[in-house]
Amino acid sequence: MLVVGGRGYLGRRVVRTLALCDGLDVVAGGRGTDPAIDLLRPDTFVGLDGFDLVINCADSVVAPPDAAAAHVLTHGGVWIETSADAATSQRLLALKAANPVGHVIVGAGLSPGLSTMLGRYVADLASPCTRVDLGVRMSPLSGAGRGSCRLAMARLDSVSPEPSDPSPLPIAYPDVGARDSIATESADTALVRRAAGVSDATSHIALRPASLRRALAAVQWLDERVGPLRSALRGLLHGALVVLRTVVLRPLGTPVQLTAIANAGAADETTRSLAFNDARDAHAMGIAAVVLLWQELEPPAPGIALSAGLFGLDEALLRLSRSGLPPPALVDPHRLSPPQEP
Repeated sequence: MLVVGGRGYLGRRVVRTLALCDGLDVVAGGRGTDPAIDLLRPDTFVGLDGFDLVINCADSVVAPPDAAAAHVLTHGGVWIETSADAATSQRLLALKAANPVGHVIVGAGLSPGLSTMLGRYVADLASPCTRVDLGVRMSPLSGAGRGSCRLAMARLDSVSPEPSDPSPLPIAYPDVGARDSIATESADTALVRRAAGVSDATSHIALRPASLRRALAAVQWLDERVGPLRSALRGLLHGALVVLRTVVLRPLGTPVQLTAIANAGAADETTRSLAFNDARDAHAMGIAAVVLLWQELEPPAPGIALSAGLFGLDEALLRLSRSGLPPPALVDPHRLSPPQEP
């Protein structure tokens, strides 16, 4: 398999994690590798041919994967998309090919990925389910690549630091209880709706430490009032974020917790959580789960698919465990102990 962007900040972690799994032959690819793959140059896409799987870990904001994914869809193979960019996921889900012979799998990784599977999981437990709320609790004061910094800036406009609802939904996380959330339009929003078959899905972010919420509100307040200086302010913010996360905090990982709630506030409300020691490892584990499960799957008809539509959370966690990649415990955060599921 080929990992496009396999020499990048997260791509290296993905290559290292996949190399721990028996039976996988992993090649790190990019513009300066052999084969040379440049997502902005279709003449390099011939280098994708011959690989059973292509995992995209490149920066989808500056290098959209649409053309390369369409190439795999038309010429054969499997394209696994790991981007957390909502626009990228939407475009890939809408890809068309007259006579597809390959597969494109959208939403592999942590969020989307394991988070989307978690959303589908609680929806199935609470069936019939009409609403899913998905919360992610982590700290941006941690290491990241330039792509993650660009994605954070791209999502700034979708974040509402002051919820319009005077009684925002409390989201419980393992060991810490309920935390205030920030509503955001993430890639998971549309993917959970599709995978879980619900019409109402909302994503939330709980920042660590909580004081960062006030800092975000101040940034957005200033952003709305600087007028013609807005682009200059954005440039300064982006530059500061890049220096902070790619240089100063580069070695620092961050714990991450995911919580999904089905039918919040109803009598059959169902909540489950996953917690990881490091978001980077969690992202790589989410990709590994999709890769390993795909190898055991009777391939569906060629075309576009969601990882959370193909694979359940329980089988993903079991497959990781069998491969020696310790998965997190699936817990009810209100009970703080692993739920007894069939």
